[in-house]
Amino acid sequence: MRLEADRFKHNAMAAAYHIAATPYPGAALLDMLVLVTLNRMVWEEYWVPQVYGQLAADMVTMLRKLEGDIWALAAEVLTPTQRQELRDVLRAWRDKYPDKIGVSFIRFSDFGELGRKPSLEQARKAGACWRRSNKRRKRQRRSDSWGTAPSTCSHGWWNW
Repeated sequence: MRLEADRFKHNAMAAAYHIAATPYPGAALLDMLVLVTLNRMVWEEYWVPQVYGQLAADMVTMLRKLEGDIWALAAEVLTPTQRQELRDVLRAWRDKYPDKIGVSFIRFSDFGELGRKPSLEQARKAGACWRRSNKRRKRQRRSDSWGTAPSTCSHGWWNW
């Protein structure tokens, strides 16, 4: 179990660094959502029930927390339709490839026709999903000047 956990940790970290270093924030967000969500699905559906049992329960707990964090960030910039379509694409991909247990290097662009939804294609474009956030920050600055308390994202760095 230790070797597999170390391999997962190495692959997931390498994938996350690679995603974070991309110059395209829309694609990076979608890829990070894919990375975290597919890994949680695989651990819940394969590693825990078929290999490690309750010994890996902490891993699933950690992945659920990471998944909640990245989807909360996505809620700041993706529309509800985009988020639901991505969830549907992820579930459809996992149902189509239930035997895939190493998913850290799967990217949104690997989904092919499954991911060809107009709203998700819009989100992939460079900077497209950040425009919504910029509008929200501008509204926030206006409300701050009126004396109301600023809203903050749980990640802190978002509202610079």
